[in-house]
Amino acid sequence: MSDVIRFATDRLDDLKDVAGAISNEVEYASNQLNSKVGDMIGGPVQAFTKAGVNPLAAVTQNTEELDKTFNHYRENPDQFNELGLKSNMMMRYFTGTGAEGLQFPEGTGNQIFNDIQESKKRWSDPETFKQTHTPEYIKQGVDKGNTPVYYGGWSDAVAPSKSRLPTDVGSRKDLSLSLGSYWAEPQEDGSYIINEDYNFGYAPKEKGGVNIHQGQSNGIALTPREIGRGLVRKGYGKPYSYQLQVYPDGTLNINK
Repeated sequence: MSDVIRFATDRLDDLKDVAGAISNEVEYASNQLNSKVGDMIGGPVQAFTKAGVNPLAAVTQNTEELDKTFNHYRENPDQFNELGLKSNMMMRYFTGTGAEGLQFPEGTGNQIFNDIQESKKRWSDPETFKQTHTPEYIKQGVDKGNTPVYYGGWSDAVAPSKSRLPTDVGSRKDLSLSLGSYWAEPQEDGSYIINEDYNFGYAPKEKGGVNIHQGQSNGIALTPREIGRGLVRKGYGKPYSYQLQVYPDGTLNINK
């Protein structure tokens, strides 16, 4: 995959190419990746409970209980798709299971396709580029016919971002915390392909981490996001890749 069409998780590497400064768009994209773990205590409470483990194991980071939880899902992979999408994808990361058997909730394909169409209109407006600094590789990708999709903000915002789709619409909130932002590559049959790498910039280097400021805290991790980040930083989990192909009728194919 070329540098131009990369955009999801592996685009963190592009931070090195933005003249030493993190642009608003790239920083926002990085924050979206970080917030994948934002429901580590919300949705995954169900995940830990299903495994017969106290959800506080994520807070205390009790190795024995964490291993028990992750082993439960390794042995019962059919239960991943019973979780919410954010939890489903995050638990697949923690267990090292990856995208095998991954399913998106019914109707997600329609949401994604519509979001691509709306984003395409936004990026065809020169004002979208003028509103904030846009990295050169974003401009190059749009010039090639690809569409970057960002999520963020609200429909009734006083000054809505032209480059981001408000998350208070349909299932965009879940998508923003799981799929995150992405490139949509048009195909001759009218479908779009999305290539995704589910990883984290603040993970250890051997797990795909990169050397950028990661907002680490020396205090006790009490928020869902920080709890999840703590587990990732300790080396729990394994990055995985998958490909989505979405069609105008909402059909969504998922490939490893």
